[in-house]
Amino acid sequence: MQLVSEARNRSSSAIRASTRPVHVADSSAQSARVGGWPGIEVAAMDPGNATHIEFRFGRREIGHLHGDHALHIGFPRKIGSELLEQGRVGPHPVFPDNPGIVARRIENEADVADAIALLRINYDRVLARYGLPSSAAA
Repeated sequence: MQLVSEARNRSSSAIRASTRPVHVADSSAQSARVGGWPGIEVAAMDPGNATHIEFRFGRREIGHLHGDHALHIGFPRKIGSELLEQGRVGPHPVFPDNPGIVARRIENEADVADAIALLRINYDRVLARYGLPSSAAA
């Protein structure tokens, strides 16, 4: 799918250009990269548990991390199905029969890069459809 490959290439370039090394066991590195995109807000999903990090674009969540080991992300069913077929994501543990809600295991630096690329796919898709949130455009 062209959208998936274009976003993956853009994200890989941004990762290579970064001066901060990626540490697999460091969700703050992922948060810092994704949080730097215009309109993205990074917040703990549960204020008492900073390991569950949510990425929001206005009122829309583009994905969330569970610690340093899993990304959960929602896509339109067509995109989610393609990513499942490609093996880039697996079924979400709570919604295994819904191809639009998927999970990405994070075990090494390549997984970190792909998790960021997956978030970028969602970011680009939502940005193209809705534009920057009013809070980011000010």
